[in-house]
Amino acid sequence: MQVTSVRMQGLLLLVFAKMMHLPFIRNSQTTYTRTGIFGYWGNKGAVSVRFSFYGHMVCFLNCHLAAHMHNALQRVDEFEHILETQDFDIFDTPHVLDHKVVFWFGDLNFRIEDHGLHFVRSSINGGRLNLLWSKDQLIMMKKKEPFLQEFEEGPLNFKPTYKFDHKADTYDTSSSKTWLGLK
Repeated sequence: MQVTSVRMQGLLLLVFAKMMHLPFIRNSQTTYTRTGIFGYWGNKGAVSVRFSFYGHMVCFLNCHLAAHMHNALQRVDEFEHILETQDFDIFDTPHVLDHKVVFWFGDLNFRIEDHGLHFVRSSINGGRLNLLWSKDQLIMMKKKEPFLQEFEEGPLNFKPTYKFDHKADTYDTSSSKTWLGLK
């Protein structure tokens, strides 16, 4: 059964629960933050849903941050802006980080820096993904930004996700070779 939903342009967050849990879901609220085109356009930003689940305050946040290799600092600024502006009308959990558990997901658009295209492809094809993570922008930013250190990321045991050929599972083979921000 659908509990609630929130949408902002291309961002959508739907929350469903089994019927047996519905009586224990309370105080559901949604909000959004626009970060595209100086905060006026909703093509970038975040949508979130918060509620009490068996008395535990949880928040789900779906975001789409600025793209392109050179915008890592902008992504961090957007991340922080989202945290500062996502407010709820509940006295004990008015902000995202006030919740017991926060699930933050979406298209964060962080890239892998400083590795050449050949190295990245051979690491992926050889199953040596661990060689790429030292240059992952999000991992590097977490070392510098205290507010990012409050978040824990799951294991990175999947291939980097970026541009693929249309209707295929092969990375971008166009002449621009823009996948992973590498040329």
